[in-house]
Amino acid sequence: DCNAEAALALAERIRECVYTEQISVARPVTVSIGVAQVSAQESPAQALARADAALLRAKREGRNRVEFAWAG
Repeated sequence: DCNAEAALALAERIRECVYTEQISVARPVTVSIGVAQVSAQESPAQALARADAALLRAKREGRNRVEFAWAG
């Protein structure tokens, strides 16, 4: 349980660590992350669907990024 700012900071640290890690492959390894703020009025499935939509948005916007979905 954390606030939006802490969740985004953690996701960004994970993304940065993956990108800067020396992995023996032909090209850089990246990660796209979708983060969702969970509302008390929604089901876990709804929150997960919003996180998934944020992940797809991150991939569509150029990959190797973090996107956030506010509760609403």
